[in-house]
Amino acid sequence: MKILQICPRVPYPLHDGGAIGIFNITKHLALRGHQVKMVAFGTETSAAAASLRQFCELFIVQHQTSSNRIEALRSLASKVPYTMSKYHTPAMFAKLVELVEHYQIEVVHVDLLHMAIYGIFLKERYGLPIVLREHNVELTIMERFTENQKNPLLRWYATLQHQKLLRYEPEICAQFDYCAMITREDEQRIRALSNQARTTIIPAGVDLPALADSTPEESRSILFLASLDWLPNVDGFFWFYKNVLPQILREEPEVRVSIVGKGYSARLQNLRHPNIRFIGFVEDVTPHLQAAQVCIVPLFAGGGMRIKILEMFSHRKSVVSTSVGCEGIAAAHGQDLLVADEASEFARSVVRALRDKELRLSLGNNARRLVERKYDWKQIGAAFEKVYHEIIH
Repeated sequence: MKILQICPRVPYPLHDGGAIGIFNITKHLALRGHQVKMVAFGTETSAAAASLRQFCELFIVQHQTSSNRIEALRSLASKVPYTMSKYHTPAMFAKLVELVEHYQIEVVHVDLLHMAIYGIFLKERYGLPIVLREHNVELTIMERFTENQKNPLLRWYATLQHQKLLRYEPEICAQFDYCAMITREDEQRIRALSNQARTTIIPAGVDLPALADSTPEESRSILFLASLDWLPNVDGFFWFYKNVLPQILREEPEVRVSIVGKGYSARLQNLRHPNIRFIGFVEDVTPHLQAAQVCIVPLFAGGGMRIKILEMFSHRKSVVSTSVGCEGIAAAHGQDLLVADEASEFARSVVRALRDKELRLSLGNNARRLVERKYDWKQIGAAFEKVYHEIIH
């Protein structure tokens, strides 16, 4: 099968859930024998070229997608949310026409709502079947971001974006042959907004690491692993820092919290506390995962599924998460992880996991078995292949 995959960025290096999610769909479709042509915004590096071109033919379109205050203000009069319109450029339309007219494309796979307009264009112009991979419901992200926003100006702007997305996202989804949602919660949200959207659930996945020769856990160690340039992650950590950590320290004064992840946050990097160690970006998170006794996911905004939790599970780690943080993962509280939304309960859960080795082992082993059953990338590739065959034939 010849697949055209349209991406908002080159999915490499694999330092965040978005890149991991896009890259592994490509990889496992290629491993199943399909030919993938990937077109993405970004710049090509030798590492990206070497890694991606094992599995696809990569085409780069140069376009700036970072937010610009002037452009954001100009977009106020537009019906299209700025978070979407900043990805729209004639250069991408031109490249897609070139590719479709040169190759015998059978199906178009679009990653993220931001790029959906290009899939619809190809369906209307060439009659190609199109699939939208909704890594998140963007409306949910904006809604939760708005609710948690303290800055009055940002809250006002986010409210406007939310109102635009309320119309835009369901209208766009209804035009695709399939919307592949990551979680049942996301599918229910889209269906509640549009009874015309044709949906299926294909979760995110994880590459299962070998578990031999693991690094010993460090006593009283807590790991916060996240994209540090995503505001909900930063806000979530500061909720933990202000409301949860003081309670933990009263019980366990020797505890150490490590902050690991890509991206820059001045708030996190400038944080000074004797029990917090800022590490930031690392090429390989495995040693930090293996060394941690407890991994925390204090998240109150966002949608979709946290691949980082699947990674933690794959390493048999005990995880304490908010309900939003672990949303969409078929994990049971008390069996595969601990879930807490109140600061006092979150603190008690962390202390309990730090003190109880048998609990950590039980949670970790159950979590590993869960990802083996449900979230192996090989199964995800097969699920997408089934959807493509259905809409083609």
